[in-house]
Amino acid sequence: MNNIKHIFRTLFRYKLSTFVNIVSLFIAFWGIIILSLFISNEISYDNYHKDKDRIYMLGIGSDIFYFPTPIKKIIEKDNPLYEEISLFQEAYYNNIYTNRTTINKGIECRGAKIDLSFFKIFDFHFTEKNLVDIAKSVIISKSVANKLFGNTRALGKNINIGYSTNFTIIGVFDDYKNNTSFKYDYYIPYKWNFNDYKEWSYNLIIKLKQNNTAEGFNKFTSSNKEIIEYIKNLNERYGKEYNVKVLPLNKLHYTTASGQLPGNNKINIHIIYILEILVILLALMGAINFINCYTSQAPLRAKSIALKQIFGMKKWRSKYIILVEAIILSIIALIISLLIHLSFYTQIQNIFEINGLNINNNPLFYLIFLAGAIIFGIVAGIYPSFYITSPEPAQSVKGKMSFANKGKHIRSILVIIQLFFASLLIILTISIKKQLHFWNNFDTGLKTENIVYLHVPYEIQKHYEAFAKELLKNPNITDYTYTQFIPGNVGMRWGRAINNHQVSLVSWPVDERFMNFFNIKIVKGRNFRSLKSDERKYIINKKAVDKLGWDNPTNIKIFGFQKENPVIGVCEDFNFANLRIPIQPLILWLYNGRRQELLLKTNNCNYKKLFAFIRNTANEFDRDNNLIIDFLDNNLARQYKQEEKIGTFIQYVGIWTIILAITGLMGLIIFISRDRMKEISIRKVNGASIKEILKLLNNIYLKWLAIAFVLACPTGYLIVKEWLSFYTYKTEISWWIFALAGLILLFITVCTTSYINYKTASTNPINNLKDE
Repeated sequence: MNNIKHIFRTLFRYKLSTFVNIVSLFIAFWGIIILSLFISNEISYDNYHKDKDRIYMLGIGSDIFYFPTPIKKIIEKDNPLYEEISLFQEAYYNNIYTNRTTINKGIECRGAKIDLSFFKIFDFHFTEKNLVDIAKSVIISKSVANKLFGNTRALGKNINIGYSTNFTIIGVFDDYKNNTSFKYDYYIPYKWNFNDYKEWSYNLIIKLKQNNTAEGFNKFTSSNKEIIEYIKNLNERYGKEYNVKVLPLNKLHYTTASGQLPGNNKINIHIIYILEILVILLALMGAINFINCYTSQAPLRAKSIALKQIFGMKKWRSKYIILVEAIILSIIALIISLLIHLSFYTQIQNIFEINGLNINNNPLFYLIFLAGAIIFGIVAGIYPSFYITSPEPAQSVKGKMSFANKGKHIRSILVIIQLFFASLLIILTISIKKQLHFWNNFDTGLKTENIVYLHVPYEIQKHYEAFAKELLKNPNITDYTYTQFIPGNVGMRWGRAINNHQVSLVSWPVDERFMNFFNIKIVKGRNFRSLKSDERKYIINKKAVDKLGWDNPTNIKIFGFQKENPVIGVCEDFNFANLRIPIQPLILWLYNGRRQELLLKTNNCNYKKLFAFIRNTANEFDRDNNLIIDFLDNNLARQYKQEEKIGTFIQYVGIWTIILAITGLMGLIIFISRDRMKEISIRKVNGASIKEILKLLNNIYLKWLAIAFVLACPTGYLIVKEWLSFYTYKTEISWWIFALAGLILLFITVCTTSYINYKTASTNPINNLKDE
């Protein structure tokens, strides 16, 4: 107990060192807390299922995850390794409503088609359940049930989904946690056509039996004759060696596969790796700061320790006390960090639009962070405990001990490491910003300026032509087109067997005005003429022609709507999805329906008045509408929201790390200044100016900065190059990124060192030389 009191008295005696250490550790620990909780949330996606290690998505290579329905029957017939298997197809968004209301007053929900075995694969908690295999049944979430029926039971009641009516509710499940790839509001047990090889737009989810492995399942698929024949055409068509293999459930959150897999807000696994490195980096820089700051107090601490040793204290006990001080400082900093985090984590989640920062959802982290703080204190305190107690007691008591050369190279290396990581983070932050700017200003081939869009209510879709004509009466609206999807949100994919070859096409229902609206050029064949003459006919893009190897595409017929329909034209390629992926083979098809979105070409005008006009016009057709109007540019910008929020996140971590590096640098400057105080005073007495002394003192820091920057540039280049390699459309790695990073760090370093060194150089030399 007396030792603890003594340790606290010592900490309060050296207030400046204690304060700087706690601030430095707080910066490091809070950053570690935020990053650790975020990473834990991201890697926990889909991990709450009991049999998660036995659940897989069937895939072909790493980029195709769609199959025709007969593949399920092949696996069921011949494969003894699986326990359950389910087809899965996202059903997009639909309004759900009861017979007591109208479709416009329904709830917009996201759903999927599945087999009932889906609920034997994944863990669902049902509040109401009678999973019988009947026609037109549906399973809905608890929140949807509450909105539709209040507190009354929903089981057995009928609801309508879109324009399909009388679905019987056979189950109500508790709403999901945030960290799931299957966040749907309803599931429809579907009656599949198992004889159709032409339509392959379905995921296959498999649960293996106990003690069976993915390798065993992959071996089965690679030897099954029917599956081999199925992928043979793919290999011939695309010139690749495709194999059917499974994707583990725990990798689903990190696999985009051009939108073929369930789940939103996916994250690149390399971002997780970067954030994990940043956790280690913050811990390392916190330890460097601690060592530099603690050893800066060595001349003051050594004399008092020497006196205690003369009066009988063992050297190991002195080391032990310093080690305990380090642990106590770590725990104090951790407590402050946790209190600050609990006060502000909600705001941080809102700013960066992330989840998982509430530590109370996983109280085990309290113990993990406490153990981490204790280990950190031990590791960071070992070097100072040996360093401070290293002089002989007799020299220390006389004040003649010198630390000038002790550990000089170690401290120099530690500061260089800090400046290296600070330089690297600035380079990465600028590069991420440059890539996002590149995406947001890229010419996609579609003219999106001054185009607004609105989701068309069901009632207005019945009068789509009259509604559009009324809108055109406004001189600021010059053109319109109806489509099922807007650019950036095309969510339909067709798998087809054409001329005995399997092909995959992004499918986009449009109207006859679409091509002219976006000025998309026809390079072969012709454009859509009218709904009457060209309904259910197709236009494909050049990418489809090139990838599928069709010499005369306008002679091709593609199955759809229960019959073969002709391709009438080929259009130039344009980017209709986000720029993370290359342009995909696309099929545009003219259809009398699916007018969920209306795009309007406008003049540059008073948009507040224009939007009011659109809403007033909509009210004439449907007074119950809840019209949402936005600019198309805004929707396209949202495609990179994940990268933007992660980029901003890393940017702030970079700033946090730079602050951490500067506090460590300040600790070392204080140490060097105190150790050279008499030298500086002698120089002043001999006529040296403050400017000359500043130059002398700053030179060493500038040398360290130069070494760190030279090392950071090639490292940063390689990291940025590797990161950009995951994107099809990417910015250049410009020389000015490194120049700007160097200038930023130079400015921060010079300002910090000059401020402290100026105070040192301005002291009265008589005060430092009066004992000489």
